[in-house]
Amino acid sequence: MNGQRNHQSSCDMVPNPLNTVQGMALVSALVLMAILSVMGATVLTATSTEVAISGHYRRGVEAFYLAEAGSAEGRARLRGDASSNPQLITDPSHVYDPRWTAYILTSSDWKASEDKAFDDRQTNYFPLRGNPTNIRIIPNSFQMSLPYWVKIEHKTEYDAEREGHRPNTPHYFDGDGSTEKHTQANPGLVIFYGYPSADTDHPTEFTSTGLAHDSFPVERITSSASMVGGAVTIVVEAIRPPAPRVLGALYAWNRVSLTGPLNSVSGIDRCGKSPSQPPVYTNKFPTTGQASFSGVPSSPQQGPLEVSLVQAIELFKHGALQITTQQYGVQWGEETSPMTVYVNADGTAGGLVLSRVTGYGNLFIRGDVTLEGPVNWKGLIISSGTITMNGTTGPINITGGVYVRELMDVAGSISLEYDSCAIKTAILSRPLIVTQWKQLL
Repeated sequence: MNGQRNHQSSCDMVPNPLNTVQGMALVSALVLMAILSVMGATVLTATSTEVAISGHYRRGVEAFYLAEAGSAEGRARLRGDASSNPQLITDPSHVYDPRWTAYILTSSDWKASEDKAFDDRQTNYFPLRGNPTNIRIIPNSFQMSLPYWVKIEHKTEYDAEREGHRPNTPHYFDGDGSTEKHTQANPGLVIFYGYPSADTDHPTEFTSTGLAHDSFPVERITSSASMVGGAVTIVVEAIRPPAPRVLGALYAWNRVSLTGPLNSVSGIDRCGKSPSQPPVYTNKFPTTGQASFSGVPSSPQQGPLEVSLVQAIELFKHGALQITTQQYGVQWGEETSPMTVYVNADGTAGGLVLSRVTGYGNLFIRGDVTLEGPVNWKGLIISSGTITMNGTTGPINITGGVYVRELMDVAGSISLEYDSCAIKTAILSRPLIVTQWKQLL
């Protein structure tokens, strides 16, 4: 009995291989589960981080495009005049005010603290239709559902100095004779874009102590949009391309030939806003033929001053209605809604014919054209080629300004009359051009 019992006890003391394998498997499974748990947690954390980054990036992109939309609305609200743009935002001062500031809001919850550059010494208008000097914080945007706000102001000498302007490194033509450094409290003069003097070849930024009727301020547009997790503020500077400098009611680089006895050319400003000009100014040849001339001086002039016709056309033609065929009995634009037409007659034998045309705004012509009466145009006409005016089929009446390489008439009645207001209206109908863009950090 004892021997049998001892034998059983010794058997019980021998390790069971199966139990050992099962134990190792359990430990391995536990270790593997721990590793997988760590890996899973790491993947989950990384995924959550990526999702968060993606969400922030998406909201940042959305805020960026919202800010761009606000900037676009600001430029649209500056375009045109009161008759063509009922929602126009404009400086109500007779002379442009360096402290003029206007806001566009999409929400009544806006606070001045949202604009880090807010200055209570500025006008800080919130323009409404029929009330450009409203100072109540009230939504006045086209896009009430979009979370952005916009600030519009004229560029001043202080703004230029913050960009690095100094007398020895000028950013603009400074005609005030002062080297004083300006401050936010004393911003200096408004900076315009255009022709500071009659002998300036190309448009540039310049200061003016008074109203520059043929030029317009450089506009600074700040647009800010914010969403949960994303906010963007951008600042752009935008210009209105000016009309070529006025040298006469009719400017021609080459020759002007007028043969009809019923022709009349007047350099007296019809709207009385600008100084009167000569009736005709040419570079290469004196004016020939017959016409009734008036202006200051009252006779056609010849001189060295030039207008770059091709440059002017290239600057203005963007977004214009493109014409490449003969046109008969058409009307382009309306008096309260001017438009821009670009006629490309290059490569057309004998040029193009525009017959029985009525138009308001800008007519830009590349190549040669013939105007067959009756023709009525109010605004600006610029041609890099020859314009032949045929008034035998009806009178040709142009009010505004004409710039051509060469002009000839066939016969009939032709009337050209300088009108600075018609030119200004045509120019204001063009979109503003962004010259500087930056995103604030």
